[in-house]
Amino acid sequence: MLIRDMLAARKGKTVTISGQATLADLADLLIEQDTGAAVVVDDAKKMIGIISEKDIVRAIAIHSIHLHDLAVEDYMTADVISCGPDEDIDALSSKMGEKAIRHVPVVDGDTLLGIISVGQVLKNQG
Repeated sequence: MLIRDMLAARKGKTVTISGQATLADLADLLIEQDTGAAVVVDDAKKMIGIISEKDIVRAIAIHSIHLHDLAVEDYMTADVISCGPDEDIDALSSKMGEKAIRHVPVVDGDTLLGIISVGQVLKNQG
């Protein structure tokens, strides 16, 4: 199965957030959208990073301060591991396991097509 087939079958939209948003904004968004990660985008909607629930927990542990005082861009992963729509699900599964990541943005050039979670990969593997 190809990633593009998974994207076509999935419900919902890709959750994105600005790097200037606060971690409190992020927490609210993740709860509202019932997801574990968001793609961080710049003003032109180009992907600049990814941030997850794990990053929020790390920020709290490090700073012990209010999330309203912390910017998403300071805690996101900027070196994003992504995949293309024509990548095979088994190849993506291997990449996710090797890199110990749970969320992978799907991009075509600079265009963000969606995000795939490890749960979706496991559910759709042959």
